[in-house]
Amino acid sequence: MSDKETIDLAGKIRSLLRQDKREELSDLLDSLKSNEVVYLMSKLGKRNQHKLLTMINPESAADVIEELPDIQAADLLEEMDAGNAAAIIKKLNSDDRADVFSELDRKEAEAILTEMPPSEAESLRKMVGYRPDTAGGLMITEYISYKASFTVKQVIDDLRKNAEKYKNYHVRYIYVVSENCKFAGVLQIQQLLLAGAEQKLSEIVITEVTTIGPDASLDDLIDLFDTYSFYGLPVVDEHNHLIGVVRRNDVLEARNERTAIQHLQSHGIVGGDELRSMPVMI
Repeated sequence: MSDKETIDLAGKIRSLLRQDKREELSDLLDSLKSNEVVYLMSKLGKRNQHKLLTMINPESAADVIEELPDIQAADLLEEMDAGNAAAIIKKLNSDDRADVFSELDRKEAEAILTEMPPSEAESLRKMVGYRPDTAGGLMITEYISYKASFTVKQVIDDLRKNAEKYKNYHVRYIYVVSENCKFAGVLQIQQLLLAGAEQKLSEIVITEVTTIGPDASLDDLIDLFDTYSFYGLPVVDEHNHLIGVVRRNDVLEARNERTAIQHLQSHGIVGGDELRSMPVMI
């Protein structure tokens, strides 16, 4: 997109904002590529950026926030009403949610947490507590798990019933837990579909699965994904409770970001303080 096209588009968005055209704004943003959204937001100015995020639905606003550097996204959320900010944060993927939240001012962060359901607020507090270069900092919590006592039919029925909820989960595996919620193993979707309807998950689950703790370092994760062709690794706490999944793509992205930062440092382009607020473009 040329500068002229971006300026024209920014003018169109300002016009839609003045006319309160919410649906048209959402449709227009959905039609743009990620880098176009970031560039466009830089042309709007902070007042219109805030108005845009509060006017479109929270899911569309979350899509915009995910494309921005974390510190810029946090700055925008801090200027919003806590209730509106909480509605947007709830729609972010769990790893993006933690990254953005860690950049918020403490007072604003607490105000947003009070607007969230207690269980979601507690989960977010825990995720923010992990270092970003660890399994806990990189994991997602959008995974699907069932108890080992469930039958194949019950699982398939639930998947169909909640298809809209699960559509963005990138489902390749079903995670199985025991009655006391300890991690028991995994199932590929193919295995599930080929099993008998009345079979219990405990009968077909793969129990020999590599897991990792939330404090495992990025280097540990890189070694594992370089050694094995895992799509993702289950993350378990000290009690063997499943708390998240680290995906291969997220580990590779974190490695690339670290390499880019090290390159900049080695050439004296940026220092440690600058890196904390600098978006790294890969």
